[in-house]
Amino acid sequence: IISDLNMFYRGGGCTFPLYLYEENMGKVEKRVNFNAEIYDKICASLNPVNPVNPVEKNSLPRVRLGDVCEICPGTRVRRKDAVGGIYPVYGGGGATFTWPEYNREDQCIVSRFAMSEECVRFVKGRFFLNDSGLSVQATDARLTQEFLEWCLYSKQDEIYALGRGAAQKNLDMDQFPCLSIPLPPLSVQH
Repeated sequence: IISDLNMFYRGGGCTFPLYLYEENMGKVEKRVNFNAEIYDKICASLNPVNPVNPVEKNSLPRVRLGDVCEICPGTRVRRKDAVGGIYPVYGGGGATFTWPEYNREDQCIVSRFAMSEECVRFVKGRFFLNDSGLSVQATDARLTQEFLEWCLYSKQDEIYALGRGAAQKNLDMDQFPCLSIPLPPLSVQH
């Protein structure tokens, strides 16, 4: 997963990392430098500031998440049914046990149940996603998967705010597809 030890630029409706620390089962593995070129491209694609109406600054076309993506819940498995395995099982948080099969690889996941403020994370390698989490797959040719995942990561506060419940927050699955994300040109997303 990507650690919360990271530093970020903010702009254009998204947060972009300066660099990332990758974690594996809670241990910091390595620092990965982020190429700020994508941030510069996004800033260059923004509409120029209108001196009469400065609200237009940093405006990008926006779309609803559900209009450009498929929301893919994980599969229910229980720890008591685990007979061992090599693939970590993720749900709403970190890895909790292992499973003999995997159903995701190198993906960003979002917590569905018992959400914390860190409800979006990147998981490297093969893993099993249980029903406490979900992944989101870009289905529109105007949106790259990598850009989509960084948008979700940058919108953790908004996603967490979609949680309902007093004791434990669960993601409101009717509202999640309505989340607005920016849609810059593909040349900017790459």
